[in-house]
Amino acid sequence: MKMEGRKEARITALIAAMVVEHVLRHDIAPGVHHIEQILSIEMLTPHIPDEAGITFKM
Repeated sequence: MKMEGRKEARITALIAAMVVEHVLRHDIAPGVHHIEQILSIEMLTPHIPDEAGITFKM
């Protein structure tokens, strides 16, 4: 899946906040992780508001 949109900094901040919230609420092993090791785009998409202006493409 691919996502496109404008306001890249805002979208990056939104995704980062979602990842931090997930890490704090779940038992994630200590260490360095890539985002896709913790969350999938399919897990994130339902929580991204429409006003964020992101288009998802397969």
